[in-house]
Amino acid sequence: MATETGGAGHGATDGWPASYHPLRALSKAPTRGARVHVARAGPRPRTRRTSMHRTLALALAAGLVLGAPALAQPVRIVSPYRPIFTTQSLGPAVAYLRTGQAAPDFGPQDGPLLSARYTVRLSGPLELEVRGGAASSRRTLFAPDPTNPLQPPQRRGEVPVTLALGEGAFRFRLTGPRTWHRLSPFLTAGFGLASDVRRTHPEEDSVPPDARFRFGTRFVVSTGAGTEWYVGRRWALVPDVRLRWWRLDRPRGLQRGLGESSAWVPNLAVELGLAYTF
Repeated sequence: MATETGGAGHGATDGWPASYHPLRALSKAPTRGARVHVARAGPRPRTRRTSMHRTLALALAAGLVLGAPALAQPVRIVSPYRPIFTTQSLGPAVAYLRTGQAAPDFGPQDGPLLSARYTVRLSGPLELEVRGGAASSRRTLFAPDPTNPLQPPQRRGEVPVTLALGEGAFRFRLTGPRTWHRLSPFLTAGFGLASDVRRTHPEEDSVPPDARFRFGTRFVVSTGAGTEWYVGRRWALVPDVRLRWWRLDRPRGLQRGLGESSAWVPNLAVELGLAYTF
């Protein structure tokens, strides 16, 4: 009995089994602050929203890569306006003058008009234009009926007329001192003088003195519009429409039954000019 009791005392400690010891169990237990490894169940499933975000990110990255060269290039702004550095111009012009008449048609008739003009810039869009020219025309001779003065005047033929024209005008450029698609439109307003170089003709000897018409020298008021079309660095074509007014005085021998003795008549000129700018 004593031998079994002693053997039992060496194989167990205070009644614990021999295969288990409390100090050994404490050494194997996890201490405070130690990392605890938790085994994952598997990869997280991919949702539809995650796939959409990844697709958008890839598309944005591709766009930035492809668009980077274009963004790096300099941006060129193309404007239809070009400055006009020249301040003067000089050149010829040819026009067709359509004249106005007062009853009866004793004034100058339609005809060609040749002229030359010079322009200089005053300030910004404002310019001064000086023009001189000559128009070739004809006019009709009228004489009263000697047997019946109340009848309309009778025609006695035609005589040539050469009108010398000189005028000055202010020109206002609508685009200022610049062109728009090579065009520079403008408006004009001015005044001048027109004179008949051929004052008398032998054909007028058959007309009574009080029925002879004399154009003389007339005051002219003008307005117009046109444009300069630059076909080169210094050359421009200048289409122009000009309306001029001058007064016609009916001879005293032709005033019976015809109303007012004088009238301001309009005269329209459509012309094309060439300008050298400097």
